[in-house]
Amino acid sequence: MRRSSVTRVIVLPAVVVTAFDADVNYGMITPVFSTMEANRPDEAAEAIRRGFGYQVALSAGDLSYRQRVIVGDTVAASDLHLGATLSLDLDPTDEFMFVELHSGTYAYNPWGRDEVIGSGGSFVMPPEQSMHFRIDHADVSTVSFSAQTLRETAQAVFDVDETVLTEGAVGPRDRGRAWLWQQTVKAYRRDVLEAPDVYGHDLLRAEATRYLVMSAISAFGLVDEPDRHASGSAAIKRAIAYIDEHRRSPLTVQDIASAARLSQRGLLLAFRRERGLAPMQYVRAARLAGARSDLLTADPTRGDTVADIAACWGFTNPGRFANHYRIAYGESPRDTLAH
Repeated sequence: MRRSSVTRVIVLPAVVVTAFDADVNYGMITPVFSTMEANRPDEAAEAIRRGFGYQVALSAGDLSYRQRVIVGDTVAASDLHLGATLSLDLDPTDEFMFVELHSGTYAYNPWGRDEVIGSGGSFVMPPEQSMHFRIDHADVSTVSFSAQTLRETAQAVFDVDETVLTEGAVGPRDRGRAWLWQQTVKAYRRDVLEAPDVYGHDLLRAEATRYLVMSAISAFGLVDEPDRHASGSAAIKRAIAYIDEHRRSPLTVQDIASAARLSQRGLLLAFRRERGLAPMQYVRAARLAGARSDLLTADPTRGDTVADIAACWGFTNPGRFANHYRIAYGESPRDTLAH
């Protein structure tokens, strides 16, 4: 949860802020709305700290600054007016902030590169980086969420145990994705953050937030998407690890599905999609591999037999075992034992 909530009205010289304290945890039933105006850099920096939790240093002469911030349990959004040419140094944060520029220009240096964004452009401020901005009379809208939220959402959607954030992401990958991202942000603000009935519904809010985060990942290319053919899903990895560990024991499809955290049907579909075979076919292949390993190290002079080794691996029918073995390895189990 974002550490923000309404606490009090703060009156500073030439600034009135309806503020929330970023240093306190609050449970939120509805989003928190905050508005303020300022005409001095120090006042604007304090408003940014309270509104976003960012530590910034601003340098400018007189300015007109306005912000309207909406803070939800996972996502925050804002509208900002910066009526001056100013410099801003931003300390590292754990958030992704996405900015849509309605007027003016932003110049900044993500990933050590100099970028200039003009009116109509969109860009992302990545986490864990110090950045310098030069802003010229800009009006912008923003939406932000934590890097952890992005990772957890990507892991759940891609069904992987870990995700790798893509370095170098700055703007949308193409116009189509930029347009879709802008529409998604507008809909989320209107239909979730500013809609009490939807925001108060845990499932609707969670699904809408997941869609928003995945739209950001797609639009800006923020995550290295997994190669299914190279590695497979996390669920299938869990299933295979369980089978490999228990291949000498009685196994059922339900046992494997439970280990994979899938339904039996989901397990069957995932195995066929990623491995091209049914789960129990993989079990048989794993047991055949175990039997082959034992046959290669067995010694017929000590009384080791194909039937005994096959039985140890759950094959009670010697003829059927020999047939499966020959298909898998191109020779009979007796030939392997004789080697």
